[in-house]
Amino acid sequence: MRKGIQMSKGVCAPLGFIAGGHTCGIKPSGEPDLAVLLATEGPATVAGVFTRNRFAAPSVRYNRAIVGRGQARAIVTNSGIANAATGQPGFDNTMELARLTGERFQIPPDQVLVCSTGIIGVQLPMEKLATGVAAISVGREGGRAAAGAIMTTDAGPKLGQHTLAVGGGQVTIGAMCKGAGMIHPNMATMLAYMTTDAAIGRDVLQQLTTEIAEETFNAVSIDGDSSTNDSLLVLSSGASGIELAPGHPDWPKFRSAFRDLAWEMAESIVAGGEGVNQVFVVQVNGASSQEQARLIARTITTSMLVKTAVRGADPNFGRILCAAGYSGAEFDPERMDLHLGEVQTMRKGLPIDFDPEQASAVLARPRSTITLDLHSGVFGARAVGCDLSAEYVAFNSEYTT
Repeated sequence: MRKGIQMSKGVCAPLGFIAGGHTCGIKPSGEPDLAVLLATEGPATVAGVFTRNRFAAPSVRYNRAIVGRGQARAIVTNSGIANAATGQPGFDNTMELARLTGERFQIPPDQVLVCSTGIIGVQLPMEKLATGVAAISVGREGGRAAAGAIMTTDAGPKLGQHTLAVGGGQVTIGAMCKGAGMIHPNMATMLAYMTTDAAIGRDVLQQLTTEIAEETFNAVSIDGDSSTNDSLLVLSSGASGIELAPGHPDWPKFRSAFRDLAWEMAESIVAGGEGVNQVFVVQVNGASSQEQARLIARTITTSMLVKTAVRGADPNFGRILCAAGYSGAEFDPERMDLHLGEVQTMRKGLPIDFDPEQASAVLARPRSTITLDLHSGVFGARAVGCDLSAEYVAFNSEYTT
């Protein structure tokens, strides 16, 4: 399996996709703010998972209908303005952006997915977007430009790809995403697009997307806020000619590669978040169910006391125990083991002697791991969180969302 982040073509790596980015003038910085991803082999099979925020943006409501029909030709994304809390004019603008994109690329507008990200409560500047859609260039080398154009406060573009041998040939999975703040399970200020040239049926692709979202994108948290525009969209072009579904001997390999790429994207969102200096992974093992393991892992990543302990490299494992205890999960505290990286701090629910300086050095790493073993079953889960820094507080006291 070949992987790539730095030199990746992202969503353009699989056969049957082209993309590009452009500057419309939405962002005061003058940075790119319009991206288009286009399926070149006709309608692609589409699946999606969206925010559960009751203030879901018009684009989310619009896209749900397209995903429900199972086919799409393009995704157009603007960054800088979220087009959320904008009423009927906001919905009309979403439909107009789809129409403009469809007209530009000669595809049905009801097969154009629309995504927006940025400041809430502001209407889209449709004249600027119309000019941008007319001028944007797309191609097989446009994946990085598209990834850059969907960013808001991200530190840099996030894209990747995996290629694997299956069924006597090869298939490729590509991805790009954005997200830097308001990141929390159930998807938050996160846009993620994944593409593949494997031929996958609509129902299978939707089930895969839902499952992988739960295992990856819904397992990351920066600040505990859930946004209005979050979307994970997956397109299958079928251009490789290789059909995949559960029961195919290579399906487990494909699913694993799909999950691994989604996890890379999800973790990159946290690592590139606003004011993030340290990322920590919480791994829970030996739970009675996967749901219980997820509940504990995600609760720990959102604990303010754990986040500040990581920031200060303070091996105060009592904060971790406290978060696990109030998570609502069922487990026996007297069975639990706890490790900070390679340093064990608890065995069977009791503290043991350990070197606090060594444990502090673990938490001071750019990426550390906290492992809890509940010894109550065979299920596990992981979640990703980050430190709480003064930079994050300063940035969000000045930045309008």
